[in-house]
Amino acid sequence: MHSKSRARWAGPLEPFAAGFDAELARLGYTPAGTRRKLEAVAHLSHWLAERGLAADDMGAETIGEFVAARRAAGYTSQLTGQSLAWMLDYLRGLGVVPPAPAGAGRRRPGADFYTRRESPEQRQAFLERQLQKLHPGCTITITISPPQAALAPGG
Repeated sequence: MHSKSRARWAGPLEPFAAGFDAELARLGYTPAGTRRKLEAVAHLSHWLAERGLAADDMGAETIGEFVAARRAAGYTSQLTGQSLAWMLDYLRGLGVVPPAPAGAGRRRPGADFYTRRESPEQRQAFLERQLQKLHPGCTITITISPPQAALAPGG
């Protein structure tokens, strides 16, 4: 195994443990990052078993309930559905978990920056806030031009 995880597997996800490890290695996770993710999935497997649920019972709602229970129990990592999205994708690829409902694709923060219906001033403020996080205390000035101005000859 890539991670040498010591997670104790039981429940409906146990047969997929080696495949999960290989998938995380394929995705580029470090052994330490893989261990954290595998420990959360082993926890999920136990949680599913306690509720009499199978792997094919998993969906966004089930994962949401699990991460809420994980937060309530005091865990400090793997606390969002997004942190387990790779696992659902893997199981969907094997045909174990039903496909995600239409329009339920994963989104990266800021991925829709150019398609959101915001004014240029709102976009500028967003960019300035993000850059301020990266470079606290610096003066940042951003000018946003409409795409047509950027493509105009001599502009």
